[in-house]
Amino acid sequence: MRYLSHRNLQYLMDVQEMTVITLLLLGQSITAKTRADTIDVYLESACYSYVTRCSSFYAALRCILVAVELLRISGGSSAELAAKWANRALELKPKYDVGRAMITQRVGECYSVKKGAGSGSWGGRRRKAAMWHILAAETWIVLQKYTQARQCIDIAMSIYDKTTFNDISRFITQLKLDSGYTTLLNLEDEGDGNNDLDEESETLQMGKRKSMIVASKPDADAQGGENWAENEFTTSDDRA
Repeated sequence: MRYLSHRNLQYLMDVQEMTVITLLLLGQSITAKTRADTIDVYLESACYSYVTRCSSFYAALRCILVAVELLRISGGSSAELAAKWANRALELKPKYDVGRAMITQRVGECYSVKKGAGSGSWGGRRRKAAMWHILAAETWIVLQKYTQARQCIDIAMSIYDKTTFNDISRFITQLKLDSGYTTLLNLEDEGDGNNDLDEESETLQMGKRKSMIVASKPDADAQGGENWAENEFTTSDDRA
């Protein structure tokens, strides 16, 4: 049967898209034969028809990204297939920069799901995941979305923190500066210098009397041996 009209082509592409989505929603293990004969064939056919015959880039992106998320949560070898199709979504060149940044980050997430075997995590995709997260961080910084950039950098630092490649190290250092990235250790070091003066306020529930206790600096000699001072403030009702 030949689908010559625009409407019939739309029906055919919708059927192919829903066939892939339904197959992935079943939760069954996806074999290599299923991927080659069903998922890859139907996704390729649907995306080609959406783009070339109907000029519907939105429908093509929707078809790919839904399949990518379903493949990613399946884990195993399906996660690598999800990364492949997420790359295909980038080839469609989404109109908005935010879309490109999000898809780039999802490629890294797909590779992160792929776990290796043994103590050395053989067969894992940690380096690919880190690389895509760094690329996503660069795009987020251009868009001035620094929170998302810091999240991507934080994930990639598990691989690139102790890299011996000078060019990569300089590039990541520049990304940290541009995004305002700060590790938890740096935050703790900065917080130690602000602990010289501690202020504590205490509210007493007896009547309307309020007391404020302010601890001075721990230098007893400079303060004449006094380590604390107490100031009491009473309201007119208390004096009465």
